[in-house]
Amino acid sequence: MSTLRRRATGWTAPLRARLESQDLVPASTAAHLAQVAGALPPLAVALFGAAKIAVGLTRDCPVGYLAVMTLILAAVGLYLLFNAPRRTWAGDRALAGARRRLARVVRAPTNEELPMAVALGGTAVLVGTLYADYHGVNPGASGSSDSGSDGDDRDDRDDRDDGGGGGGCGGCGG
Repeated sequence: MSTLRRRATGWTAPLRARLESQDLVPASTAAHLAQVAGALPPLAVALFGAAKIAVGLTRDCPVGYLAVMTLILAAVGLYLLFNAPRRTWAGDRALAGARRRLARVVRAPTNEELPMAVALGGTAVLVGTLYADYHGVNPGASGSSDSGSDGDDRDDRDDRDDGGGGGGCGGCGG
């Protein structure tokens, strides 16, 4: 998959540059800065929690609750550190607007509309078409056509768990 991604970068670089110029996706430096800035507070608090656990253990104090909360906070911090934001707020609004405008395309696409339907709704829109088998073999398919969007402008900002570039298909890793 990494070879495919490397080869595709040359073809997708102009598209990415255009999306960055329209402020729909963050520039790579901005995305990296957002990753680090978002991860630092929970990781710093988790580090402080680890120090308090060590002190509590030396004094024979109960630290179970603190240990669980520290592990959860560390997991959140690591998740934020290793998952870059895929879209800006403007990108979220544009995607939500496209999903609203093209809702019929996602529900009942014609053959010509299939690429846009998959981009907006994931591979589950292929069910009932000649391409339905792709949804079953796609490693990123989760059984849902939604990538976490509930239709509003902000709740789906964090589509990091689907592996897709905003459409929810998860197959391209973009």
